[in-house]
Amino acid sequence: MKVLLVNTLYAPYRVGGAERSVQSLAETLVEAGHSVAVATLHPERDDKVVTLNGVEVHQFHLSNVYWPYGKSKPALLKPIYHALDTYNPLMGRRVAELAQRLGSDLVHTNNLGGFSPSVWSAVAQLGVPLVHTARDYHMMCPRTHMYRRGRVCATRCVTCRIFAEPREWLSKHVNAFVAISTSVRDQHTEAGYFGSARHTAVIGSSYVAPAGAASARTPSESHVRFSFAGRLAPEKGIEELAAAMSAVDPARARLTVAGTGAVGYVESLRRRFGRQGVEFTGTMNVETLLSRTDVMVVPSLWREPFGRSAVEALAHGVPVLASNRGGLAELVTSGVTGWHFDPDDASSLGRVLESIIDSRAGFDNMRAACRQSVERFQPRVIADQYLSVYRTLVSAP
Repeated sequence: MKVLLVNTLYAPYRVGGAERSVQSLAETLVEAGHSVAVATLHPERDDKVVTLNGVEVHQFHLSNVYWPYGKSKPALLKPIYHALDTYNPLMGRRVAELAQRLGSDLVHTNNLGGFSPSVWSAVAQLGVPLVHTARDYHMMCPRTHMYRRGRVCATRCVTCRIFAEPREWLSKHVNAFVAISTSVRDQHTEAGYFGSARHTAVIGSSYVAPAGAASARTPSESHVRFSFAGRLAPEKGIEELAAAMSAVDPARARLTVAGTGAVGYVESLRRRFGRQGVEFTGTMNVETLLSRTDVMVVPSLWREPFGRSAVEALAHGVPVLASNRGGLAELVTSGVTGWHFDPDDASSLGRVLESIIDSRAGFDNMRAACRQSVERFQPRVIADQYLSVYRTLVSAP
């Protein structure tokens, strides 16, 4: 089968969770004998074609008013950028021309920032089947997280509707809709997206734990070692976690916060919570952090689409305490691979932390279940699920 994958970024540019997942899918499909090309963006002026691990990567220059990654942009240009990011016929036409030139059996779009959903209408005109994977809420919210002023957005604001409604209308061209969690699927379908899709599926993001990930663990001390890893931002729930931990006797439990964020915000966190029992380390190697962690805490206040930090912890045999929102609620089985708390209940996180500290003897019994729970995200398992979707649309082998 000849597959063209489309994603805003791809290795070696700005590789994050979505980029790693798309790269893993591309390379696993190549290993299975399929012909795979990727259309992506890069910040240079000229288009390029490179081959990376058997995948033909077509790097396009972005036709818009600025490159969106890196330093802040002029406020006056942002509405123009977002308007073009809603429908950019130049970018859509270039992807369609590539699909036609390659003789692609199927086009599989992922993150479309920069390309815009014009890709869907342009490819549909060729009669080539379309699969789309929603990896976040970008189609519904230009900010991507549907979280504003300390609250999850119950409805779309006027700004979001202006940009989102054309995207919703263009989604009618998609033949199969995939989401990385049930939460992401439901948010889109309830808002009216992908109503014409003949097939809908939930397929997680691929993840492979490093060899020996669960073997090197520093013995526990007298206290329970909680950790947080990721971007430090209000929607991540770091303030609520640090506040709850500040009320705990450091002789019983301590928290390591590994990650970075806006300088002013991080400094305010250090001033408010930097005390015995709460340590801010900045960036830290994941394996090193998890070898010293009894429980990973992922206290996101927004609806995390998936939760890669939770998957990393589970793969290392570390149970996870997560909020009961978004994809996180689906990754953790309460009492088996971790625990949930309710962000709508101000005292819920503190109560669950206390119960974990009181029952610390049960951690070792959870480790095997944690590791087993992420076997479903092995690259070959994920690739096979996508191939099953592809074959509902095309008859190629």
